[in-house]
Amino acid sequence: MSPGALYRYFRSKDEIIQAIADADRDRNRAILTQGCDGVGFIDRTVHIALTFLREMARPGAAALLAEVMSECLRNSAIGNRFRENERECRAFFRQSMEEAVASGEIEAVADFDATMSCLMATGEGLVFRMAFDPSLTIDQVEPVLRLMALALFKPAAPSGGNFT
Repeated sequence: MSPGALYRYFRSKDEIIQAIADADRDRNRAILTQGCDGVGFIDRTVHIALTFLREMARPGAAALLAEVMSECLRNSAIGNRFRENERECRAFFRQSMEEAVASGEIEAVADFDATMSCLMATGEGLVFRMAFDPSLTIDQVEPVLRLMALALFKPAAPSGGNFT
């Protein structure tokens, strides 16, 4: 879409970015809640990661993620919008993790915030890696993500689910 056409729908760059932030929030909410009822913590975590990767495999999605992240670094107001979206994701994941710890399904992590930052960086890094190297597929990534989740969260019994 040309810049002129964009401004027929949006009055300013700020409105465009707000629309992207709103779409990001809606996408995150859908990813976090769809298809996970009655699923254990490890399977739910892997499912969420794979769903995110599938969403971000759409044409142009990785490039838009790079642009948004760059804009967040340049403009604190924009960064704050996207950090609010991230806070929602972290709150959802924290609740899910706390429930899994309370039920004895997984062990508690020592530092939730650092764990979440590492998990999010892994997902974002995979988005860029898969865009850069299209030969790397979700089918290849899934067992590695599952092993990482098993090692990180040390479940009481190994999870055998598969969401590929």
